[in-house]
Amino acid sequence: MLAGLLFSPAADSGGGEVVPVEGETRPRRLPRERHLLHSAGHSPNRIPAGLHRLEARTSRLFAVEATRRWAKDGIVANAVMPGAIMTNLQRHLPKEVTDSWIEAEKAGTGAVAMKTPAQGAATTLVAAVAPEFANVGGRYLEDCNEAHTVANNAPADDHRGVREWALDTAAATRLWDTSLAMLDTPVVGRA
Repeated sequence: MLAGLLFSPAADSGGGEVVPVEGETRPRRLPRERHLLHSAGHSPNRIPAGLHRLEARTSRLFAVEATRRWAKDGIVANAVMPGAIMTNLQRHLPKEVTDSWIEAEKAGTGAVAMKTPAQGAATTLVAAVAPEFANVGGRYLEDCNEAHTVANNAPADDHRGVREWALDTAAATRLWDTSLAMLDTPVVGRA
C-alpha cells in the first residue's frame, strides 16, 4: 500500500526504485490466498508464526508485478535479501537461539553467515542506486548481485538464489489483485 501511495510523486518526478526488503527466511513455496486472508485479521501488536515467511514470499512477487504495472512510468521494483544481520531485533528470541547462531558461525558450521548492519544494507543500496538496476525491475538480489534462479524442488538446505515461483508473473498478478481486494483504501497509481 505504501508503494502505491508513493506512485504519483515518483511518477511525477520521472520514476524511481521500490526496494522491498526481506528478512532472513527462504520460503520454498508460493503463498496461498487463504494465507493472505488469514494473516490480515491478526492484531498489529502480534506477529503470528509463519507471517515472516509469508512476507518473504510476497515481497518477491510484489517486485515482479509492480514493475510490470509501473515500468512505463519509470518506476521499477527489485526485492532484496540483505542476509542474516545481528541487530536488536533478535532480542525477542531466546538467548540460546542467538548464542547457537553465533557459535555455529564461529565454528564455520552455520547455514548462513551473519552480517553487520552495514554489510546487510549494501544489497539494498545496490538495488536502489546501482546503474545496472536503474531501469530494471522484477528481480531478486542477494549479496549485492542478482540472484540465480533455483528450481522449485531444490533441496531445502539450498540457501542461495530465488525459486522459480517467486518470478512467476501470473502468481504476481493474483497476489496483487488479492492484496488490493483486502484494502479499505484504494491504491493510487496503476492498480
